[in-house]
Parts: sequence; structure tokens; C-alpha cells
Amino acid sequence: MSRYFIDNSSAVKQAIEQAITNGLEECGGEIESQVKSNTRVDSGDLKNSWYHKTDGDVCTIGSPLENATWEEFGTGIYANGGRQSPWKYEYEGNKGRQGWRTTKGKKKNPHGLKNTAMGMKKQCESHMRDILKEYLK
Repeated sequence: MSRYFIDNSSAVKQAIEQAITNGLEECGGEIESQVKSNTRVDSGDLKNSWYHKTDGDVCTIGSPLENATWEEFGTGIYANGGRQSPWKYEYEGNKGRQGWRTTKGKKKNPHGLKNTAMGMKKQCESHMRDILKEYLK
């Protein structure tokens, strides 16, 4: 009676890696989409700047704009340790008159990137489980 050993570990590793990459791509896209819909709009620049990028087992979601940081953490009196006195800035947006404005800061968006991602954590975990099950049939 002969016995044979067939090593499928390479194929299994490849299937797991592909499942993880595909799952991260899908979850990253969902989080990006939700952050875009939660972003406050003036000119639309920030809303249109959100992106996600998957590289192996890492998915990065973000925006290259400085305004994304302000949206996430707030500025002035609304930021933790922020400036406590008003200041002026030149407004170039689409709402209202352009010109100089005075502000005490910008309130953080309670539905920013971090809170959105954390709120979707269970949904993404469930989705990743389903994808892994599908790939490992």
C-alpha cells in the first residue's frame, strides 16, 4: 500500500494572500466612499481628494490636502491645545463673498476618517471572513 503526500501549502498561501489583498481593496473602497459622503463641502476639493491604496496586506486611506487634518482634528479653540484667539484668513471658496474673514477655528468633523473607519470595523471584519471562506473552499 503506497501513500503519497501532496504539498498544497504554496497554493493555500497564495489563496490567502489574494483573499487578503482583495478584501482590503474592497473594505478600503467602502471606507473611502463613506468618508467622502461624510466630508463637509465648501469647494469640494477635500471631498474629491480622498483615496485608498492597497499594497499587499496594507491598505492606506487618506487625503493629501492639509484641510483633511483640520477636518479630522479641528483648529483654533476647537482643537486640543489649539490657538485660543481669533485670526483672519483670505476666503476663496464657493459659498458667499470672497475676501477676508475672521474665525476662532474649525470644528472637527465627528464623522471624519478615524471615526468612520472604526464604525465600519465589524462590517469589514465580517466581509474579510466571507472573502477568506470563499477563497479557501
